[in-house]
Amino acid sequence: MTLRSSAARAAPGEIVTYGIGDLAFNLIWTTMLTYLVYYYYTETCGIRAEVAGLIVLGARVTNVVLDPLAGVVVDRRQFGRKARPLLMWGAVPLGILTWLAFTTISDDVATRTIWAAVTYCTLCGAYSLVNTPYGAMTTLISDDEAVRGRLAVSRMIGATIGMLLVGMVTLPLVDALGQGSRAAGFSRTAAIYGVLVAGGLLLTGRVCRERAGGDPLRASFGEIVQTLASNRAWLVVTFSMGLNMIGQTFLFGMTPYYVLKVLLRPDGESGLLLTVLNILFLAGSLVALPLALRIGSRMALLLGATGGGVLLLLLDVLPQSMPVTFWTMAAAGLLLGIAAPMSYVLLADSADIDSSGKTVAGVCYAANSAVCKISFGIGGYLMTLLLASEARSTAWLIQRGFVDVSAATFLLSGLILFLYPRIRSREAMAA
Repeated sequence: MTLRSSAARAAPGEIVTYGIGDLAFNLIWTTMLTYLVYYYYTETCGIRAEVAGLIVLGARVTNVVLDPLAGVVVDRRQFGRKARPLLMWGAVPLGILTWLAFTTISDDVATRTIWAAVTYCTLCGAYSLVNTPYGAMTTLISDDEAVRGRLAVSRMIGATIGMLLVGMVTLPLVDALGQGSRAAGFSRTAAIYGVLVAGGLLLTGRVCRERAGGDPLRASFGEIVQTLASNRAWLVVTFSMGLNMIGQTFLFGMTPYYVLKVLLRPDGESGLLLTVLNILFLAGSLVALPLALRIGSRMALLLGATGGGVLLLLLDVLPQSMPVTFWTMAAAGLLLGIAAPMSYVLLADSADIDSSGKTVAGVCYAANSAVCKISFGIGGYLMTLLLASEARSTAWLIQRGFVDVSAATFLLSGLILFLYPRIRSREAMAA
């Protein structure tokens, strides 16, 4: 990690508050990832798995347009007000849409399917328009790489806490609030999450400040595309993060099926594996910055991603038992936790390498976010195809999806970092 001396510092309270923003976003993201398709769409609303998968994939494809559009809006705004106002304006609508996406309006399956498609696509669109300014703030709050590292770690801690909360309390809340009706329970739980989402994002926008970013960016769409296409650092880190997202989709989404079909245990025990994975992921995020200061952000990311992939591959040769799976996933979670915040540090730095001296934080983050969301959609759709086939009763195919697909994508996401260029500090570039 190359440290830069800069006046663009951030107070500890500001760094912590920035992490609260990702906690809020993960109340939405993790709920969608874990419960929307399988527990809510298929089991509660009666929507067929392959149709639910198409809804998810279709909504993610819209991010090809919406995320870059949001990024352009951020970069064209005035210095000091590029992202924060957009974050605050979108907080309340995003909270309301979170509730609507988990609320049914009819007992008819066809009507529920149409409502699901409309509300999910709208939620994903709003998520893009609000999450893109939030992500760009890693670059805009400070141009000091050490500060960016702390911001990235803070957001990973917030994200992991959000994931843990969703994993631990969602289904108990659904059952408690629904009083026998899963549909009512999901709606009321989502309403609570919506309030927390709006409050958390308003707090983040209120406390955090923008100290970097430069003047408004004036460029045509073609020039923006050319800027990204020629940015090798951005291309490498974006491809790495996209592969990582596919791996996460298979690892998290197939855990219940692996427990049930391969380990021959009740699928409810998957919650234990997901909890330990998230806790060790959090521990890895805390270790990431000290490690990066010693070996560099790129090497820390490479080590974490490839190490996590190798450990998961061991599940193909180790005895298939709950204790072995528990400890293997715990160790993999620690390494993957090291990789996660470093991805955002490298992404933030990739926005600073334009030779003209312009910072394109919004565009870089937005296009990266679009790729990651499309990767999530692709991974989710491929997984639903697997689960819709005879694989639902075939332990061998469940093993391939849970272990081999996730491990291979994590490995590749790390190895591609060998192509990431050395980025000179701003002072060196100016010299």
